[in-house]
Amino acid sequence: MATKTIKKFISVLMASALAMSSAQMAFAKTGKEDISVHYNGIVVTVAGSYYGAIITQKEPFIHENMVYVPIRTVSEELGYKVTWDDSISTVYLELNDMVRFEERKITKDSFYGLEYEVPKGGELLEPSSSIERWIWFGDRSIVLSFYPDSNEFSSVETILIDLTEEDDSLLEEYTVMEREIKTQAGTIFVYLELHGKYTEDEIVKEFDEFMDKTVFRTGQERIQVAYKDIKIISNGKEVSMEREPFIHNGTIYLAVRDLAKALNKEVEWDHWYSAIDIKDKPDMGEKVKRKNIINLN
Repeated sequence: MATKTIKKFISVLMASALAMSSAQMAFAKTGKEDISVHYNGIVVTVAGSYYGAIITQKEPFIHENMVYVPIRTVSEELGYKVTWDDSISTVYLELNDMVRFEERKITKDSFYGLEYEVPKGGELLEPSSSIERWIWFGDRSIVLSFYPDSNEFSSVETILIDLTEEDDSLLEEYTVMEREIKTQAGTIFVYLELHGKYTEDEIVKEFDEFMDKTVFRTGQERIQVAYKDIKIISNGKEVSMEREPFIHNGTIYLAVRDLAKALNKEVEWDHWYSAIDIKDKPDMGEKVKRKNIINLN
């Protein structure tokens, strides 16, 4: 009887080991693959701050009910140094507040379904809010403003407004071109502000040059990604992940919950603004305090 029990126990152990080995082999896949992703104008904020929007070079997207974010951009904004060792497919994350914004010239950004380039000579002002972007270049500026609503994607409308303001002897020519774009996430208002005398043709040309370099991403898309059995090392420790990281157009994407785990953060979903909020974990004292308050009520 004892012998049968021991044999059964050993069989269970072997089956468990085989299952674990199979799961690891399935997870550690390599090669290129076409996957289905969903763009919904997702933005990333820090600690719920209105002025805590992270300027991402590439827009986050949803794959198999999980939000994926570009690991380098988000990690650097949260004060981590990011190093990629291609020879062993490993990302190293090291906490270092001094690297934030260091040697990073922002030339591209994603904003609620709109991917755009900062015009030559332009500067994207920081900090930017989660619902606005300000770009200044010379006597011109571009403002992107987002408002959440339930309208579906529609055609682009262009409005040209001429404003002439007289202040004593100062006469200022102030022209605004506005374009309203409705996406699945909400409505984006794009404004081009010019200070000085411009002809209408010059204004339209300036605006069209900016809009021509934008890409609107909403809904389902098929993209090609590369799996390389990527490992994440955060402050010297390997991070166990629920989802396999992959590379798309030269950028490493990681499930946001796995990234939060690597950075020792928490994540929350803001449905109203279609935003992922990353914040510090509450300490144990705060957790006990919250629990006591809930129990008392």
